[in-house]
Amino acid sequence: MIVVALVSLTLLSISPGACLTIAGSEILAGDLASGNALFATINPDAVFGFAPMPGARRALLGRELAAFARRNGDPVDNTPIADLCVERQAAPLRGADILAALEKATGIPAARIELLDYSRQPMPGGALEFRWDTLSVPVGGNPDIPVIWRGRLNYDAQHSLTIWAKVRISVERPVVTAATDLVPGRSIELQQLQIASKRVFPSSTGFLDSPDAVRGKVVSRLIRAGQPVLVSVLREPNDVTAGEKVQVRVVDGSANVSFEGTALASGRKGTAIPVRNPAGGRVFRGVIEDKARVVVRPGGTA
Repeated sequence: MIVVALVSLTLLSISPGACLTIAGSEILAGDLASGNALFATINPDAVFGFAPMPGARRALLGRELAAFARRNGDPVDNTPIADLCVERQAAPLRGADILAALEKATGIPAARIELLDYSRQPMPGGALEFRWDTLSVPVGGNPDIPVIWRGRLNYDAQHSLTIWAKVRISVERPVVTAATDLVPGRSIELQQLQIASKRVFPSSTGFLDSPDAVRGKVVSRLIRAGQPVLVSVLREPNDVTAGEKVQVRVVDGSANVSFEGTALASGRKGTAIPVRNPAGGRVFRGVIEDKARVVVRPGGTA
């Protein structure tokens, strides 16, 4: 009866098809004890080996288990030990944990974060990490457009898994908006701007809070009255506009000739453009050197 009881004890294992779940990166005697009571007599912190990667299983052969037991002071003689299966403990992420990680990464107490969806596959235990520079920006900074924020779940010492969250993020703040329609190509004046409190996407560079940062610039597309003036649509005005009269200075050695010409293209300081001399219609290629001023040097004939 004693022999029968011993064999019954050593063959005790989890049900067929099931696996022991391992919480950490190593398989410990304490983990194995839940599948075979033989290992309950061994130091629970004794390390059998590495746990499998998340999503994988590892089969532990009976002879490997017996050798491990002997190394740790539990003689098993020739008593057979059943094989065991182990897998990494994993569970679906919790929305509350995802939201807490997003709030930490945003770093704006007044920001409103709506968590719409997130990675649903089972994950091992670990630390959630989101970084601000991995957050997608909605078109036009519109806070009503959902965006994907990619992050990582860090587990063990040097392993991580990619995760994602679909979110809407907004914050109430004063921003520069158009008081009247802003038309491309026309320098913006202060009276065309106003400050308004808007619910916006919390971009550090997309919105402006000072009209002085906009005055004198031009927009690349039409901005309707009431719309925010984004940094991305602002441009420095051209120093020369196609069709306008410019002062042309022709430099050839010590010779210096000036005349009034017509710019045939637009550009800013340092840009090469063609200009026409009204007297005879000759076209020269010059470089914009200042507002409405172009210099032509030898070889500059178009």
